[in-house]
Amino acid sequence: MATPTMTSFLELRNRYVLECRLLQLAGIHVGTGVSGTDTDSPFIRQGKTAFIPGSSLRGVMRTTVERMARSLGGGPRCCVLFEDAEDVHCWAGNEARKREFERANAKQRTKLLGSEEFHLCPVCRLFGSTLRAAEMKVSDAHFAGREPSMVRRDGVGIDRDTETARPKIKYDFEVAEPGEDCGLKFSIQLENAGTIEMGLLYVLWEEMERGFSIGSKKARGLGAVKLKVEKVNYFDSSLEGERRYTLRQFMEGEYGDFPVCKFRAQLRTWFGDFLKAKE
Repeated sequence: MATPTMTSFLELRNRYVLECRLLQLAGIHVGTGVSGTDTDSPFIRQGKTAFIPGSSLRGVMRTTVERMARSLGGGPRCCVLFEDAEDVHCWAGNEARKREFERANAKQRTKLLGSEEFHLCPVCRLFGSTLRAAEMKVSDAHFAGREPSMVRRDGVGIDRDTETARPKIKYDFEVAEPGEDCGLKFSIQLENAGTIEMGLLYVLWEEMERGFSIGSKKARGLGAVKLKVEKVNYFDSSLEGERRYTLRQFMEGEYGDFPVCKFRAQLRTWFGDFLKAKE
């Protein structure tokens, strides 16, 4: 796979779809932000079906990758979105550059996107920014094969001065407890990702497979999950040999089925490319 030289989505060069499962290790609370009739903080639902929004997962993923990429001691510099720094080369993380792009008209923006001057760091290319759409999309996560067992847990407001419970500030919230089939299914889709961004996917996979937390009330031990990638489908004309599949083959119903263990090994190779890359 060659790292794309253009920064637009005018051409479709590759697509990777990872079918994933989150193994639920503890209760999870993802609230709606609005009080319900039965609880102060109900679990978010689509109709009557509980789920976890893809945006919530994406936020955790981005934070994880930002922290890991900035701590590796190698590879191109990755910015933290919305944290302005004058010495940041990434246009999304440099306020002056961002204003220049936002003030440009449509024709000027198209020209900037195709120029060598325009630059986004690998994290902003992978997860997106206010200047350009993300290469990676994350679907909502749905509980696999069952509706989760929901329980209400109590909480109290804490006085920060005395560090004791304040009177009359008791509340409750809804928690999805882990069961026998304690997993949530979702998918990750990458389009036009280059070797550098795929190297970041390896960082994300390695860290989240060890375990991470989603939702709120993490300090109470809620939200513990582990990532498991179950299947990888793709097309990518830049690969060589039997791994090469084109968009035309995909449109004709033929696409690659990358064995998970071999795909992970390939990601590790691309991670080496990330470490060698410069800003």
